[in-house]
Amino acid sequence: MANQTLAGYALCLHPDLAGLIPGLRPMFRELKALENPPKDFRVMGQICIASSFRRQGLFRGLYEHFKKNVAPLPVITEVARSNKRSLKAHSAIGFKTVAIHSEGGETWEVLCW
Repeated sequence: MANQTLAGYALCLHPDLAGLIPGLRPMFRELKALENPPKDFRVMGQICIASSFRRQGLFRGLYEHFKKNVAPLPVITEVARSNKRSLKAHSAIGFKTVAIHSEGGETWEVLCW
């Protein structure tokens, strides 16, 4: 927080807890269907940076801190294809699309870093 304003947050998840969040079940299903699914990984469920704190490196910093603490495991997340800003930000730090699926009227890209 800066001056009692929340700058951002990251919701991280161990894959053993996947069943607790119904909205992530399709992503886990897609991961299991991959030709070479990751055996172990960690999930970034959601990352959000307040608009007044964007373009200051917080997105990258939160992800780098997370990655450092779960290394050498890959980090998995998914982003709605309609969220161009998020897809661009994830691509800029090295995420790659490993699967695409549709759910709830939205197309999602499953990303791995």
